[in-house]
Amino acid sequence: MADKYFSKYKTCLGYTLAGILGTIFLIAIGDLIIGKPVKLILSVTKVSCLMAFVIAPLLSWILVRIFPVYVLPEGLRSYNVFCYYSTVRWEEIAEVEPINFLGLKYVRIKSTSKKPPIWIPTWLNDNGLFLQSVARLGGKREHFEKHFNTSS
Repeated sequence: MADKYFSKYKTCLGYTLAGILGTIFLIAIGDLIIGKPVKLILSVTKVSCLMAFVIAPLLSWILVRIFPVYVLPEGLRSYNVFCYYSTVRWEEIAEVEPINFLGLKYVRIKSTSKKPPIWIPTWLNDNGLFLQSVARLGGKREHFEKHFNTSS
């Protein structure tokens, strides 16, 4: 039986919104510098509102749902930097290191096998329950504890 953990929706939504609005802001600034008409900037503003209030929440929800982290009796199952899922067996865990990817904090789990490291977000829905599952199913909780904030 696998325990499944999802990333926090609000964290994912915040970064998705920031990326979308930042891109649109840069487009609008570029249009102002080039001297495009105000009408174009107003249409960019409408598109940005659509993206911010419709597309970003939907995209965030989809990303949270399609990239869960699994704690299994045989090990951890998660994705790597290329969004490819693999499982690292408990006895194959060689190193658990923190990594910051575009402001989002993860732990990267390297294994003794030749597999690419898997990434686990440190902003899971319930970090305390995740750590309990790790300890219950055979992992060494102390490898992960220092990287996961359990106060929220």
